[in-house]
Amino acid sequence: MIQDFHNTHDGVALIIGNGPSLDKVPLADFGEKYISFGSNKIYDFPFKPTYWTCTDGNMLHTCIPWIMEHTEFDCPKFVPRNVPLPGAHQFNPVVEIGFSQDAAVQVFMGGTVSYINMQLAWYMGFRNLILLGMDHRYSKTEKGGKPGSAFIAAGEDPDHFRGQAGAYFLPGHIYNRPELAATERYFFPLAKKAFEKVVNLTPNSAIMTFETGDWKKYI
Repeated sequence: MIQDFHNTHDGVALIIGNGPSLDKVPLADFGEKYISFGSNKIYDFPFKPTYWTCTDGNMLHTCIPWIMEHTEFDCPKFVPRNVPLPGAHQFNPVVEIGFSQDAAVQVFMGGTVSYINMQLAWYMGFRNLILLGMDHRYSKTEKGGKPGSAFIAAGEDPDHFRGQAGAYFLPGHIYNRPELAATERYFFPLAKKAFEKVVNLTPNSAIMTFETGDWKKYI
């Protein structure tokens, strides 16, 4: 139950995106120093965060078979309430504008699973965040199509880190186009207001809401 995690931490939490900049930072060193929140195919980096989250339906279909096969990836997992992943903690996702301070009741989608992780971090007691791998730019999937619409991967994937299998999304994989403008306009400002401090350490990130910093000074 998510309630088991309420106010169990303090200090600084690490929110990890899956952008290509992860290839440029020593993520393992950060993982040794900070409680971390990862998502989706972060296990393919390879990296095991303290907590793992997934909410997108297409991504869940990709990740769950891997997770059920690899029992060594044993960090606490958070998924939507209708996903029967054994041992996982279920949250109630809401498609509205907001920042939840009670993740046991609901979390707001916010256009990115990292926004859900921010709300989980707040619920667990963190009031300061550092961000890595949140490039907030998708050079391929932003070209044509409506934000949030389905996209079929083909060829190279420049928008994510390169995992053990090569491209993050292999050809033929279906996923959703990002909704970057809405996330930055409506949701990131709410996260900035909720926390005492949020510092984006992602090299060359396109996020404008949060202050930036040099990752070398945080490990």
